This record gives sequence, structure tokens and C-alpha cells, in this order.
Amino acid sequence: MRLFAREAGKPNRLPLQVNDVVLSALDMLSAQFRSHGIDLQTELTENLPDVSGNSFSLEEVILNLLNNARDAIEDHHPESGHIRIRTGMAGTHVLIDMADNGGGIPTEILDRIFDPFFTTKDPDKGTGLGFSVSRSIVEEFGGQIEVNSQTKQGTTIRITLPALQNTPPEITS
Repeated sequence: MRLFAREAGKPNRLPLQVNDVVLSALDMLSAQFRSHGIDLQTELTENLPDVSGNSFSLEEVILNLLNNARDAIEDHHPESGHIRIRTGMAGTHVLIDMADNGGGIPTEILDRIFDPFFTTKDPDKGTGLGFSVSRSIVEEFGGQIEVNSQTKQGTTIRITLPALQNTPPEITS
């Protein structure tokens, strides 16, 4: 945890593999999610190009989004929750899609979720900084974060990060 805290504040951007960051975040939370009855599904595209960023910061984004999904599921589908994480490509960008079957975000507040300190959670459950910090990190890496949500059906979040163009292709035999 001390290593995470020390490295997360560093602004350095290095080539990183999105799948490695996703798997690291899932490794931290998978036991907790299993104990809560939440099914984690992954569809990670192999041989993605690197993106430029700080792996600890991107991991913070993934952890924030996973924790929000867990909370939404526990509030609405505690017995049949699932979260699907997929990675892939769209043109010259690497994608991370995360979808849950939680209660969704009401339309009337959807445009406010990235506002600092905005939260619908009880004060002891959240600060309202998760989405705001996550968007700042993704934008710092030259990317975008989009949210599509339907009340009572769940939420899908897409992170789009520019791929490094000088990443050599994988050699296969």
C-alpha cells in the first residue's frame, strides 16, 4: 500500500499494458467480489499496443469504477450481480469497457457525476471524488471516459486511451 501511495502521485508517463493494469486491479478485489456474490467476467483482447500513463494512476481509476459498480449492484441486485470488463481497440485507441447490472444512474444526475464532491452515497460510504479523479487521470493520459446508464438496468463505462504508435507488433510463430 505504501508503494501504491508513493507511486500514485508521480506524474510520469511510461508505456504500459492496459490488460496488466486491469488484471492487477481485479486481483486486488476479486476475493471481495466473490464474497459478495458478484460475478466478474473478463474479455481481454490479447496483444494490445501500449498506452502512455502511470500504471498506479490507471489502476486507481479501475478500482474506483469497480467499487462504484459493486455499490450499485449491492443496492439493487445483491443476489445476482455481475460486472464485465472488456479491452480492445477502436482505430488508434485502446478501450476499457466496464458494464454492471446495478441500478443505473438516473438521467437527471448523469451530467453531474464528474463534478467534484457530488455523490448520492451516504457520507460514510463516499466522498464524491471517484468519478472526478478518474476523469482527471484519464484526460491526463490524453483519453476520454464516457458513461452510458439506464435506471434499473445498469451502467457501462468506456475509457478510451490513445495507443502508442511506436509499439512494435507482437511476433508470433
